[in-house]
Amino acid sequence: MGGGGETVTAASPTTPTPEDLSAAVRGGAKVRMGLPIRVEMGDRGVASLDLVARARGDPDPWVVTRIDREIVDMMSSSGRGFYVSGMPPAPDDFVTILRALAAAPTAAKRHWRGANRTRREAGRIALTIQDAMIRGRILDHVDGWSAIEDGSKVIDEDAANGKLIEPDPAVATCRILIVRCPSTSRVYALRVPAEMATAQEARLWTLGDGWSAPPEVET
Repeated sequence: MGGGGETVTAASPTTPTPEDLSAAVRGGAKVRMGLPIRVEMGDRGVASLDLVARARGDPDPWVVTRIDREIVDMMSSSGRGFYVSGMPPAPDDFVTILRALAAAPTAAKRHWRGANRTRREAGRIALTIQDAMIRGRILDHVDGWSAIEDGSKVIDEDAANGKLIEPDPAVATCRILIVRCPSTSRVYALRVPAEMATAQEARLWTLGDGWSAPPEVET
């Protein structure tokens, strides 16, 4: 399932090979109905046998789960579940998130000479994610903050309201308000109109029409 209750059809996942199954049995995996029900497959993730799918004779009854820090990607032959810090993305963000993750340098190439270019591209894509919370998590995950900061112009900054910047036009044509949550210390990149002149004005704009002064309590 994708976010918002939408089903995202997935290609057949990487199911265990006969070698994977043999290794699982030798490693002491729990066995039911003659097959291991959990198979560790290294970088390919963990395959879990869906006993209901197996009982009804599905040709591919395995669910393959890949976990990379706060990213959980679950694939089966009938659908895909994707979660960022436990949050399911909205359908409109699903493909964008996958594009950002695909553009980011792998762990093995994090210090490769071309990593900065791919990191910036991943950040540029991540900035278009509509959900601000998931946007911040993905920017963290792909180390994409440099796409926002590099080549940007600081318009205004204050401790109470954050930092308002004008990014490189190749990254975004709006202005970006960078704020830190006082409770979790999470950093967020909020997209605001290009005419915003101060960090306070931009923060009030994110709260909706009618705000003329900061609220007494942050929520």
